[in-house]
Amino acid sequence: QSETFSLISVSFLDPYRINQKSSPIYFFKNESNEVCFFSETGLFKLNKKSNRFEQYKSFHLNYFPSGFKPKVFLVQNKYLAFKTQADYCYGVEIATGRVLTISLKSPLITNNKPVEIYEVIPSQNGNLWVTTTNAGVFRIDLPNERITEHLFHNSTNNSLPSNSIEFLLETEDVLWLSSPGIGLIKTEKNKPLLATYNPGNENSKSYN
Repeated sequence: QSETFSLISVSFLDPYRINQKSSPIYFFKNESNEVCFFSETGLFKLNKKSNRFEQYKSFHLNYFPSGFKPKVFLVQNKYLAFKTQADYCYGVEIATGRVLTISLKSPLITNNKPVEIYEVIPSQNGNLWVTTTNAGVFRIDLPNERITEHLFHNSTNNSLPSNSIEFLLETEDVLWLSSPGIGLIKTEKNKPLLATYNPGNENSKSYN
């Protein structure tokens, strides 16, 4: 049986002046199950009595050029995380509106060059993975503001086979990664073995 939806009108109540930067970028529900949205100027939530979205936390990010809409992730129902076109990552604490700058630094990157972020991916336990094209993979623990980098290093046997990582998939026991020129990389949790898998190639290399 199909559900029937009715169209209702919801208006904005923005004491800081409605403009394009106040338009919704990402809708979510907070820990109180209230409907909210994130915009460049702050966080809004729906007042069911007045049927209006009211701004409850104000900030001015100014990170998004015209026409750019970031991919936003809800983390542990407490944070929003996103990256900008300029390869910077940020988190927003939903309850307080506090903006966290996620500073990705790597010993591989010198001369003040940025880490080139390819993708931001939520992990199964509520943290974040960030894949990069020049600095391996970062694991971000937002509540504790802790960052761990996993990368390739010539002097370390147990390391990634490449620092260029594009996609990542986390299952219960395995972390799968893809790397241009290397192929598919598999690492099992709690084991130090990394292996690459190339379909049809019996000589796929293992990294101990």
